[in-house]
Amino acid sequence: DAWRAGPRDAEDIAHLRATAAAMPSEGYATPLPELDPPRLPDPEALIGSFLDAVADTLPRTPAAAFALGAPFAAREPQHLPHATAWAVEVASGLDAGVRVSIRLDLSAYELFDTADTYAVTASREGPDEGAPDVPAHPDDPAVRHAAAAVVQVHSLADPTYVVDAAGLWNGLAGEPFGPRARVDTVLALRRAARVWAPLERL
Repeated sequence: DAWRAGPRDAEDIAHLRATAAAMPSEGYATPLPELDPPRLPDPEALIGSFLDAVADTLPRTPAAAFALGAPFAAREPQHLPHATAWAVEVASGLDAGVRVSIRLDLSAYELFDTADTYAVTASREGPDEGAPDVPAHPDDPAVRHAAAAVVQVHSLADPTYVVDAAGLWNGLAGEPFGPRARVDTVLALRRAARVWAPLERL
């Protein structure tokens, strides 16, 4: 049983990183155990653990265990294997997993410079009968769309990490999203589709 400090928003992460950058080397100069070659701990992770330790101490007052029971209140560690699934469910969507958003990319060319688009479109009408069919390039003004809805994935553990869903599926997201990022993204989309049905097509 343990309390954690969170969820952390982008401003909290910025403060944490600024504090880690200002930490003198003496504050994290103890090598990590059982590593060869030796490695120093990440100061950002150390400060995060310190904040979690402070948050875990605050509710454990002398009277808390008598008023609420030992779990999450007593100073002695409590082993609660039956609460594992509950803890995962509570953390999901708060400080673990991902959040999904949609970014609307507008094409200024298509929206405002329409004269050239109409000219190219008109020039394509009525092609020569013997001319070969050449696939249109996506950037061709005649085939460009006015807008595109891009699905983005945000890390809840660190809100400063954002990646397009296509990049996540192509393996371009990197380590911060973790191995369950794709599964969490699908689950988040399913939850969102209950509110907005068009998301079911994703």
